[in-house]
Amino acid sequence: MDKRNTDNILIVTDLTDDFASTYLENKYQNIDPVVVTGLNRFTSFVWDDNIKLNSHWPMDKVFILKTYSFLCGHTFVLHDNYNNLAMLTLYYDKV
Repeated sequence: MDKRNTDNILIVTDLTDDFASTYLENKYQNIDPVVVTGLNRFTSFVWDDNIKLNSHWPMDKVFILKTYSFLCGHTFVLHDNYNNLAMLTLYYDKV
């Protein structure tokens, strides 16, 4: 993702094409708490459904995650010198 223009994003996922299309059409990268956290960190982090966007909105208010059955994960963050952000997220259902 280009950090100067967050609409310039590439998603590689094992989730459905519908998920990726909906995510891009609604520009969820701008409100996704995992992405927002990744933009502000240089180290990997663990997250769950209690991660909050700007310490106000919990993740379940941003996305309906139960549809996709992932509630927590570990995200690895990489910032390059061209002002891009790459993230690798391993997600799983914590049940």
